Amino acid sequence: MDRLFQVVSKYSYVVGTKEKIDSLLQFGQSLDGLETDVNADAVLEAEKSNIEDAWNILFDDCVKALEACIEGDLKHYHKARFRLAQALFSRNRTNDKEKAKEELGFCFKSNRSLFTINMWEIDGATKKNR
Repeated sequence: MDRLFQVVSKYSYVVGTKEKIDSLLQFGQSLDGLETDVNADAVLEAEKSNIEDAWNILFDDCVKALEACIEGDLKHYHKARFRLAQALFSRNRTNDKEKAKEELGFCFKSNRSLFTINMWEIDGATKKNR
């Protein structure tokens, strides 16, 4: 699992994510040699904590990347908004469910009226001026 996190962190969006993951995993590797000196349960608990922390760091990195996908001209990129809402909902931190509702709500509002589908499809093969 450690190796997988290292590979994924190479392609992280936020600067510094890779270094955080590397430092967490190096700390976990340094605990491996302590099994004879320290209680094995304590070592396993520390490794589990490191894996959880690494997972949360990478998950937050993905959320930041999705937020960048819907900035500026791509604010109508509904697939990114849907995935961002899904990620916020599953992360379940304070106010994440409200943020998820707002992200989905954007797709169904316009300046003219409520419940208007406000989505564009982004397709590399289709040009803006059809």
